[in-house]
Amino acid sequence: MGKFYIKFIILLFLYNCSYQPIFTDKQYNFEFKNIYLSGQDHINNLLKKELEKINGEKKYDISIFAEKNRIILSSDNKGDPVTFKLIILVKFEIIKNNETILVEEIRKQTNYNNIKDKFELSNIEENITTTLIKKISEELLISISNIKND
Repeated sequence: MGKFYIKFIILLFLYNCSYQPIFTDKQYNFEFKNIYLSGQDHINNLLKKELEKINGEKKYDISIFAEKNRIILSSDNKGDPVTFKLIILVKFEIIKNNETILVEEIRKQTNYNNIKDKFELSNIEENITTTLIKKISEELLISISNIKND
């Protein structure tokens, strides 16, 4: 019974101090006038969809190069893949008034196991890709919000 009271008090305290998770209700003071994309179209479209949600006062142009690589980490005795590594690399350049103000590279990766059902494997890879792109876009937006030259 004592553990219940402790959890209740902690919950009550967090509720009363207006606790909010870090990445909810993000407000950015910038937006992208132009988004220039190169690299793999699928990755670029996912990134563009995330970046177009941002609205603010400052206007930037962004140039993005994105690529996705799937590497076989291990194989069984027959040579069939057992585990994969999925790597997404995004290089971006932030431009304001025809002047480059930030150049960065973000790389996210994860490992996953192969399965026999190739359709299900394709769905798993798509979910992993979407999750990694969201993480990359959050990191990209945080990097841009830390620009101090304005």
